[in-house]
Amino acid sequence: MDSAPRFLRLSALKWEGKPRTFEAPDFPEHIGTYVQAVDILLSKSKINPKLGTIEYIPERSGNTLSNFIYSRYVCVGLRPIEFMSLIHVFGENMSPLVRISLATVDNRWPECFTESPEGLDEPRQSTGPPFHFCNEDWNEEHGIHPERFRNCISLQPDMPGQDSDDMKPDQADSSKNPESYIGLGWNGDWADALLKKQEARKSLGSRTTIYWNYANDWGVEVRLEAISVKKVDPRMIPHERDSDSESEGGSESEAESEPDESRATGIESYRVRATILRAFIKREWLIRAQEEAEQAG
Repeated sequence: MDSAPRFLRLSALKWEGKPRTFEAPDFPEHIGTYVQAVDILLSKSKINPKLGTIEYIPERSGNTLSNFIYSRYVCVGLRPIEFMSLIHVFGENMSPLVRISLATVDNRWPECFTESPEGLDEPRQSTGPPFHFCNEDWNEEHGIHPERFRNCISLQPDMPGQDSDDMKPDQADSSKNPESYIGLGWNGDWADALLKKQEARKSLGSRTTIYWNYANDWGVEVRLEAISVKKVDPRMIPHERDSDSESEGGSESEAESEPDESRATGIESYRVRATILRAFIKREWLIRAQEEAEQAG
């Protein structure tokens, strides 16, 4: 522990922007932005023999905050499309990202765009944060994929009662609406419980979770407080197409124009307050980080 640095730095990004759908787009359009959420010093605290790590805690100084509020969105409702194979949902369910670095590292997010696509309303800067993303970036055409930042932790799952299997939003059966994408939001017991609590004006609760990186050599403990949830608007969800009624002379347009409240039971967005509590650093990460710093010069 004596050789471990006294301070480390934790930096987090959060996504700003709502989901968009495109059919084989041939022009760039801004989708959303990863902005700086927190950037704080962590001070060495103690050894955690159970986890085999050194614990670091947020440095309490000045007006520095170790918490931030973020929102997550999924694509809901009817999106008519001509070719199902060409539809893509951009900027959906984007997670906050957390990265730890040596305190001496000035650039915590060295990712760089290779170019700014022609046709954007405003040329974007090559470095960040903020990182401004357009639809073409999901094809890895310009150096950074918005869902593939390396050497960082994604805060998910992040709601009370939510498991890793609950992160993916639901979609209507495309066989009954082959010319449409119909997003139904997040569903499940955890979503039902939160919607009932909010309707009863009760606290939505919180969860405290340790998230580990892919190599399992550093992790961060975060308290996540659910602030609010937004239920899917029934007006966004049409009835499923009834092929039998169509053959009997029923009106397809009339059926699809009526909202289907029986399927509008999920959550389309929610807000969370995240508070950084502790970081857990293993010897392997410290060795690698110090070697990389020496190589960088």
